[in-house]
Amino acid sequence: MTGHNFLVQVDGQTSKHGFHQTLFVRSETHQQAELMALAQIRHDKELMEASLNAEKDPPVIRLETIWELEDFVEADKTASNRVFYLEKNGGNSGNKNLVIMH
Repeated sequence: MTGHNFLVQVDGQTSKHGFHQTLFVRSETHQQAELMALAQIRHDKELMEASLNAEKDPPVIRLETIWELEDFVEADKTASNRVFYLEKNGGNSGNKNLVIMH
């Protein structure tokens, strides 16, 4: 999953960040997996509380890639770290400074 246009405070500075995060879900179809992953992100209390965006400038969340796995490790036993980066030039993620949120 990727997130863009997240207005967050890091080290006392408020700025726009994007993030990358790997999520694991069990589903019957790719479409169902996408909906489940998006729901997990949208209902992530820590992420939503960190977002300082105004209603007219909301953050954007997208599914980047789906991989189908033969063997599935239960989600609660698998680390899904979110990695934030500072967005430059209005969201152009070409230059990235990483901040890891656990």
